[in-house]
Amino acid sequence: MRLHCYDVPSNVPAGVETFDASRLMSRDQIVYYKSNGSPSLFSNLYRLKILEAGLGLYVDCDVFCLRPIPRRDYIFGYQASDQLNGAVLKLPAGSQTLLEMLKFAEDPYYIAPWLRRSKLARYKVRRFIGLPIHISNYGWGKLGPEALTFFARQAGTTHHAAPIDVFYPIHYQQVAMLLDPELSLSHIGTPRTLCIHLFDQTLRQQMAGHAIAPGSPLGQMLRSCGPSRPA
Repeated sequence: MRLHCYDVPSNVPAGVETFDASRLMSRDQIVYYKSNGSPSLFSNLYRLKILEAGLGLYVDCDVFCLRPIPRRDYIFGYQASDQLNGAVLKLPAGSQTLLEMLKFAEDPYYIAPWLRRSKLARYKVRRFIGLPIHISNYGWGKLGPEALTFFARQAGTTHHAAPIDVFYPIHYQQVAMLLDPELSLSHIGTPRTLCIHLFDQTLRQQMAGHAIAPGSPLGQMLRSCGPSRPA
């Protein structure tokens, strides 16, 4: 397992290698959503460079792994019946899906082709008159789940997608279940669940001002990892 970072944290777990992120994208390429200042936008871009470099499976840091993920050329899954998520993602370096997505990792003024017609026209006019709209103005998930879903459908690769319960047994609107003291980790998911995406930002909002019950799903996750409280 490699942890990609620009500055090495002081508490990297034993057995985890660190990888200098500047080898794939320079620090000055980091971008944030203008709406909330989140670096999640940059994460959406950087993971594509990991795949382009053939460095293997990408996994978000807020994904809790229950069991090993089988090795495959395509690894991704549905987070809803009509939408994919790339928190757990692997695509062949030369695949059409990845090549199309890399375009917005390399163009800060990328125009998403799946925008509704009126918005698409406005973006194109702004670019034509020399006032292009920066990707930091896109809404949450536009260059993440929406992009993966669009291009996987376009390339005809959605048949590789795992069912919802494999990687995303809990929707981001259900993360409060992870804090429920009347539930345990065994109640989350199905027999084929490999990972649980914690949806960090939403979970943090739910956790604000509340102690984590030791017997709750999240409490059990923390106990299995060692720390008694989140960093």
